[in-house]
Amino acid sequence: MAEITMEFTGRPQDLNDFISALFETDALGAGTQKEIPGGGTITMRSMMMRKAYGIPQYIEIVLSTGDSITTGIASNYIYEKLKNHKGENLRIRINRREVLCERRNITRMIEEEIRSQRK
Repeated sequence: MAEITMEFTGRPQDLNDFISALFETDALGAGTQKEIPGGGTITMRSMMMRKAYGIPQYIEIVLSTGDSITTGIASNYIYEKLKNHKGENLRIRINRREVLCERRNITRMIEEEIRSQRK
């Protein structure tokens, strides 16, 4: 099973709205896990609060997925949550690589990461 680290950076309220929608709960913390449609899981790794004014906080999750069908479903799930919950205000990095907040870019990056982990 491939594990892909995704980091979301932005203003605290935008991140809180997004992450609550992504995990479909308000009770969040490191280790919170959710099975997503299609058979993958997302796990919250950490949430960093920065105290300096104007510096965004970030949330890191790990997407665990097994195959390309699950990847497409997982990508769609994450994109829909971004689109509906302030995702336009967030920056996304997948395995430390910046990704534009578009469905095809997110899907492509996740698929590339899965292929590289299978080699």
